[in-house]
Amino acid sequence: MEAETSDNPCESKPDSSPQEPVGIPPVENTVDTFIGCPQSPNRANREQAPFEQRNNSWFSEQLMLVLTAVIAFSAMSQWWVTKGQLDEMRESSMQTDALIQQSAEQARAAIALANAAEKNLQETRILFNKGQRPYVIQRATLHPISNNSPIRVDLSRINYGKSPAVKTATSGSVFIGENAMAEAEQWFEVHAPTVFRYETGEVIAPSSNPEAIPYSSVFSDKVITGNELKSLKNGSSAVIITTRTAYRDISNNLYWTDACFMYYVTGAVAYCHKHNEVH
Repeated sequence: MEAETSDNPCESKPDSSPQEPVGIPPVENTVDTFIGCPQSPNRANREQAPFEQRNNSWFSEQLMLVLTAVIAFSAMSQWWVTKGQLDEMRESSMQTDALIQQSAEQARAAIALANAAEKNLQETRILFNKGQRPYVIQRATLHPISNNSPIRVDLSRINYGKSPAVKTATSGSVFIGENAMAEAEQWFEVHAPTVFRYETGEVIAPSSNPEAIPYSSVFSDKVITGNELKSLKNGSSAVIITTRTAYRDISNNLYWTDACFMYYVTGAVAYCHKHNEVH
């Protein structure tokens, strides 16, 4: 029988060519690609694989670029937001510092106003106290002087103020002779402060009538001698009278009045150079 032969050029035919040596890659027959023969499945897959790999690689690269761009955009957005927050915080901090400084200035101004108000209040209180406080003034009445007798002086107290003087206490003394003024100075330093120890005393209401004013009497520590009486009569010496009156107002504020008189037997009265003060 004769072997059947096919006239289809694209049909695979037995390879009658001599076998190529082992190790040398066979040369593919590409004639069928020029005469319109369909490619074999294996060859088509081999030729299509590189294109698919390149397509996958290009898609991955594009995806990575997109992801990188998204990440970069997100980072930039976060940086921008953070920068804005930092700017706002810095601005808020500056505003807070300004408010703190302004508040401190206002506090200092308020303290200054409060101090000024307190000072004005104190001055007003002082002026009010000076205008409404009691003013107790002493008067001395010298009794007739006789030889070999102590000298008697009556001390009266008049309140010329506008409020009562309470807890009023008076101390006084009489000095004669050559050392009378020195002894009077010593009395104000040593004995006058003892009047502040008194916790009780009379109440003297405001009055301008000397007849209604109470008085107390003080005596000299020694009797007058003939020579001292002669010196008093010729005006070469005088009787020194010292007194201090301490008193309080109804608010228990302490005041006192000092007085120092020089009495002459002729009836003349003079004030000492010191110790005639109202405190």
